[in-house]
Amino acid sequence: MVGGEREPEQHPLQHEPSHDDAGAVILGPAGIRVYDDVISRPMFDEIALAIRMRGWSYGWKSNTELPFGHWNISFGGRKRANRSPCIDELSDPLRAIWTAVQPVVMPETPTLIRCYANAHTFGIEGHVHVDSAVKTDQTAVTYLVENCTRDWAGELLFFNEDEVMFAVTPKFLRTVVFPSHLPHAARAISRLCPFTRECFVFKAAT
Repeated sequence: MVGGEREPEQHPLQHEPSHDDAGAVILGPAGIRVYDDVISRPMFDEIALAIRMRGWSYGWKSNTELPFGHWNISFGGRKRANRSPCIDELSDPLRAIWTAVQPVVMPETPTLIRCYANAHTFGIEGHVHVDSAVKTDQTAVTYLVENCTRDWAGELLFFNEDEVMFAVTPKFLRTVVFPSHLPHAARAISRLCPFTRECFVFKAAT
């Protein structure tokens, strides 16, 4: 109430994340943060549309020293070692999503250097790799599979040498933010999973 008048209520579709409502639900080791309320359903719809419009390509390798790849779509910063800003390569909806979520979950890294989506079907596993050797870079991964259960597997694992130090279940619209130099891998989905394990990724630098 201001001056006796009710303030207009915000329509749910107009909601954007803020520092107050995007608190990390899980704080992991080594700077890993997990959020469940940053990417909204309207944002997901725009990401899903961008994926359908572009279409998947097979063969991208998370670890170039190994012979196997997975499904991938690049939206910006196509080269693995890109250091140049790529925000102008994004469509307007994807650019708007980056502009909304970056100050909330990646305030230290305002320069978007890569944007892409990954997918793993049954029998296609991820391999341990790092996203960047630059210790100030950050990666944000958002999961896009609805109704995901623990029996479907597909966890994101983080490693300290040969030991798993942290695991994240790929819950729908869950966003994991982590230093890009951390070794990690996407585990394969189980045969019980009826869908492709899909995720959307921002990589950013200072």
